[in-house]
Amino acid sequence: AIADYENGNWESYASHFSDTAKIYYNTSEKHMSPKESAVGLAEGTAGFSSYGFLKDKGDIEMVVTDDGDTWVNFWGEWQATLAENNQTLDIPVHLTAQFVDGKIVREHGYWDTSTMMTATMALEAAKKAEDMEVQNDSIAPGD
Repeated sequence: AIADYENGNWESYASHFSDTAKIYYNTSEKHMSPKESAVGLAEGTAGFSSYGFLKDKGDIEMVVTDDGDTWVNFWGEWQATLAENNQTLDIPVHLTAQFVDGKIVREHGYWDTSTMMTATMALEAAKKAEDMEVQNDSIAPGD
C-alpha cells in the first residue's frame, strides 16, 4: 500500500483494503472508505512535484494482540517538495493497520499537519502580495 501510495497508483492502493475497511487519519471519529482515502490522498499530493517516505528513516513491525488480531505498525518520515516553490517538507508519520485475510480492515494514521498548513499559508500570502504588486503597478498615478 505504501509503494502504491508513493507511485500514485490509487486503484492498486485501494486494493490493499477490504471493501468495508474503515480508515481514520488524524481522527478517531469520522472514518473514510478505501475509495475516499485514495481520492483524498490523490488530491492531497497533487501540489507536490515529489513525495514519499525516506527509506532509511522508518520502521515496520507486525504484532498479534492478545485477542489474536494482526496489526502492522509503520513509523516513517514523509518528505515532499511543493511544486510551486520547491520547498521541502519533512513530516513524521505513524500508521497502524489491522489485517484480516491479507487485507487492511482498519487503519489509523497520525501526523502533524501544521508544517503543511504553514507552507500552504505562506504560498497563499506570497500570491496575494504578488497580486497586490501587479495591481499597484497597473494603476498609473492620476487614474
